[in-house]
Amino acid sequence: MNIQLFEREENDSFTWKVEAHQFVRNFNESKFHLSFPLLCIIMYLFKIAKKSDFSSLSIFHSIMYFSTFLSVFCFSVANLEMPVVALNIAYFLAHIPIYLNSLFALAILSFHLISMVFEVNHSFVIDKKLLITVGSAIIGIGKFWFRNALIILIIYGSKAEFDLFETGLLFLTVLLLAIVVILFKLKMITITKPHVTIAINSFVYILFLFLSHLATIVLVVFEPGISFTFGGYASNVYYLPFLWIFSIYIVEFRMVQDYIKKNEKSCEVPEFQLAYLTVE
Repeated sequence: MNIQLFEREENDSFTWKVEAHQFVRNFNESKFHLSFPLLCIIMYLFKIAKKSDFSSLSIFHSIMYFSTFLSVFCFSVANLEMPVVALNIAYFLAHIPIYLNSLFALAILSFHLISMVFEVNHSFVIDKKLLITVGSAIIGIGKFWFRNALIILIIYGSKAEFDLFETGLLFLTVLLLAIVVILFKLKMITITKPHVTIAINSFVYILFLFLSHLATIVLVVFEPGISFTFGGYASNVYYLPFLWIFSIYIVEFRMVQDYIKKNEKSCEVPEFQLAYLTVE
C-alpha cells in the first residue's frame, strides 16, 4: 500500500464541467441506491406523525429538502428541450451544491461541535452566527486553495483518489467529537438533549464518511461494477442528505433518553427553602 499527495491539472479540477445529461446517466447507473432515501422518507414521515423534535438538527433538515429539490430539478432540466448553453448553466447552478454535500455536512458538524467546546468557559459566549460566517469563509477559501490537491492511495496497482481538504476536515471533525465526548465524561459540558443529539449526529455522519472511504477503496481494488465513491454522485445524492433521520431515532432510544435524564438531574442545582425566624 502506498499513499501519495498529488495535484491534478487545472482542467480536471471541476468534475461538474460535464453535460447536464450526465446527471440522468448517473441516475440510471446508480438508481439501486434509491431504496435508501425511500426508506429514510418513510422513517421521516413516521417521526412527523409522532411529532418528534427536529430543532437541534434544523440545518440538516433544511438541507434534505434543498438537496432533494435540486436533484429533481437536475433530472427534470436534463430532459427538457433547451439550448445547450441554458441547459448547462441550469445544471451548473444546481449541480455544485449536490457535489458539495459532503463538505457542507462536515462544515456544519464542525461548527456545532466547536460551539459546544466553547461552552466549557461560561464567561465566554460565542456568537454562532459569527462562527458560521467566519468558518464558512475559511472553509470556502481553503477548499478553493486546495481544490486540486488529492490523496492517492495505491493498493495492488489500483488508485483510490480522495480530496485532501475534505479528508482533512473529516479528521478535524473526529478530533472535535472526541473532545466533546471527553468533556461530557468530565461533566464540563451540560448534558442536554440538543447536545447529545448533535454528538450522535456527528458520530453517524463520521461513521458513514469513513465507511464510504472504505467502500471507495474496496470498489476501486476489486472493480465489481458498482457505482459508489466518496464525495461522488451516489453518496451526495442518496445518502448524506438523509442520514440525520437515523440520529433522531437513536436519540429517542430508551437507553439514550435515560442517560440524558440521569445526567440532567445530576446537573440540577438543589433548591433550599428559606426559613424565617422571628426575634422577640
